[in-house]
Amino acid sequence: MLPFQRARRHLAALFLAAAVALVPAAAAHASGAPSSGWNDYSCKPSAAHPRPVVLVHGTFGNSVDNWLGLAPYLTARGYCVFSLDYGQLPGVPVFNGLGPIDKSAGQLSAYV
Repeated sequence: MLPFQRARRHLAALFLAAAVALVPAAAAHASGAPSSGWNDYSCKPSAAHPRPVVLVHGTFGNSVDNWLGLAPYLTARGYCVFSLDYGQLPGVPVFNGLGPIDKSAGQLSAYV
């Protein structure tokens, strides 16, 4: 076995172990995810901030952890703030933003 193949195999095993370790935490997190005022669909945009803000995570991101600082900051200043999870892959519950770009674009388009 070439050194590169061995390293790749070890990296894959490490990634799998991390995913398995994080799945229970992610399931618990998703069921009772705090939002600190964002994703409030009853929010009415004000004259000062007439357009809602949609926060979009990147690769390996999610709609809560990425925005725990920024979303409450914006809502406290009167913005209607929303975030979503997109780009999920079957069997990978922890990480988002991994799916094909065309499907992710469709999910974002439907949300907005």
